[in-house]
Amino acid sequence: MGGGEPVARPRAFECKTCNRQFPSFQALGGHRASHKRPRGDPISEQASAPAPAPARRHGCTVCGVEFALGQALGGHMRRHRAHEQEGSAHEPVV
Repeated sequence: MGGGEPVARPRAFECKTCNRQFPSFQALGGHRASHKRPRGDPISEQASAPAPAPARRHGCTVCGVEFALGQALGGHMRRHRAHEQEGSAHEPVV
């Protein structure tokens, strides 16, 4: 190994707040976020979290079946359209 070329050291990314070093810029970015929130106060952390949205139901206008997700209702409606093409649109499909 006497080639005389310098050995490449991995570049360290240092936090300007606490001087910790990280192997990547992404790791440093994740760590920096920890300096932005208050420490040791779980009540304030919970209070600042957004309240969950009330559960919205998606109802079928043909047969009245309800779904938690609009995507599920969309799949269900395809069944009605398929039956409509066959001539049996009045039968509820669950």
